[in-house]
Amino acid sequence: PGMKAAMSSAGEANCAMIGGSLSAARQLDGSVIGMCALPNGKRCSEQSLAAGSCGSY
Repeated sequence: PGMKAAMSSAGEANCAMIGGSLSAARQLDGSVIGMCALPNGKRCSEQSLAAGSCGSY
């Protein structure tokens, strides 16, 4: 349950809007970030997705 809380609703909406699915990914330092699995098979952090730096979907 705690991992879901790390993802923003905006990140989830952005990911869903492009046909992706959002999940949580634990980092080496123990922090958790939202990752969007894109339709083309690539994964992108929700921060990078919001910044527009994930390339084409």
